[in-house]
Amino acid sequence: MSQKFKKILFYSAHPKILWFKIRERIRCRFGTKNKIHKLDNLPIVKLQIANNSVCNLIKVLNIYINNPSPMTISPNNLDMLHHEVSLGTEFYLAYDVNDFLIGVIGWQPWRNMVVNLVVDYKCRSKGFAMACLNSLISLKKEQGVQKVNVQVYKKNLRAQNLFFSLGFYFEKDMDKEFNVDYISLTLEI
Repeated sequence: MSQKFKKILFYSAHPKILWFKIRERIRCRFGTKNKIHKLDNLPIVKLQIANNSVCNLIKVLNIYINNPSPMTISPNNLDMLHHEVSLGTEFYLAYDVNDFLIGVIGWQPWRNMVVNLVVDYKCRSKGFAMACLNSLISLKKEQGVQKVNVQVYKKNLRAQNLFFSLGFYFEKDMDKEFNVDYISLTLEI
């Protein structure tokens, strides 16, 4: 039995799952064009680099451990985090206006790539991820970066929607080159 036929049989037996998949794809493809104006209404986020102290690196690690996601590959122990820092990855702690830690965003300067964006569960769906990205992009633009890259899992439509709404565009499907399940997006700033 072919793979396509198996999918048809599965979705005909589970129409609710099919509807959710279709709805997410519609939101991802068409829902973002009208959301660009939301950049004016974003919450205020302050970024602080975390690589310079062990205390800050432990805060980074706690955010990653307390907010696990199957859609990101983030450091889950101190050795992994130190390895990332030794490679040159910069981690930024994101704070709201009340100095409450809301998330972490990583940056790999040698690839001009955003990595491991995680927002605390209590702060999700409030625009903080978009605000973190917007702040990081502004910071990197001031430092002379002209292009920002990101890799997103194909199934993570919510993250794709976020990046497309900020102006990222599809660059390539990594599956064809490296046999992995993610796509590469780019933003020229």
